[in-house]
Amino acid sequence: ALHGPVLEIGRTCVAPEYRNGATIAVLWGELAEVLNEGGYRYLMGCASIPMRDGGMQAKAVMQRLRERYLCTDYLQAEPKNPLPPLDVRDH
Repeated sequence: ALHGPVLEIGRTCVAPEYRNGATIAVLWGELAEVLNEGGYRYLMGCASIPMRDGGMQAKAVMQRLRERYLCTDYLQAEPKNPLPPLDVRDH
């Protein structure tokens, strides 16, 4: 179990005309405020990553998460449908 307060977030829907960097910045800024004011230690939730590129973006995201934010083994989840091996440095 995680030691400390956890905040789980769900999906966010944004009207097409507002889907831009400014809107995302406002959303994440407000979320950061909720995290700070609530004293949360962990943030978790789902993320959608397009697979149209054969999984290159998904592998790059996973690689970065593993390098910087990987939790201990007993907290890790395993995917039901793992990505095929792909070295993103080759693309």
